[in-house]
Amino acid sequence: MNSSYVAIGLTIFMMLSIFIYSVLLKKNTGSKSYIVSQSMLLYRYNSTKKYARKLVVKTQSAKHYDKTNVKVIILDSNAYWIKDNIFYKAPLVGQSIDKDLAEEVDTISMDKVQLDKMLFIMDRLREGINDDSRGSGDK
Repeated sequence: MNSSYVAIGLTIFMMLSIFIYSVLLKKNTGSKSYIVSQSMLLYRYNSTKKYARKLVVKTQSAKHYDKTNVKVIILDSNAYWIKDNIFYKAPLVGQSIDKDLAEEVDTISMDKVQLDKMLFIMDRLREGINDDSRGSGDK
């Protein structure tokens, strides 16, 4: 009979110690249920790439667009555009550009006023050339 009381007492003692240990362990770790959100993942995995150098890749469609389309500015009944790094000027006939009379702009023989006008036109033609119409964040 003494041995059965000892066995029951030892069993109760073991169960109490396991219960107390599990309660204390749960208190120490806390019942932290981690919530993983999309913004947390974005912050965690993009912070390493924040200062990384981005590769500038010119796609096939961008190359085709640049080859086939030209930006034109019309000013004082003349059309100005840049093609193959050459600055062209052509007169307007009605509402269309006369491409047969197109000529390269000679900036060497211009005075300061004409040169300032050509530089203004050149700046407007080159504006937004790197990332034009391809998303926000460029400027």
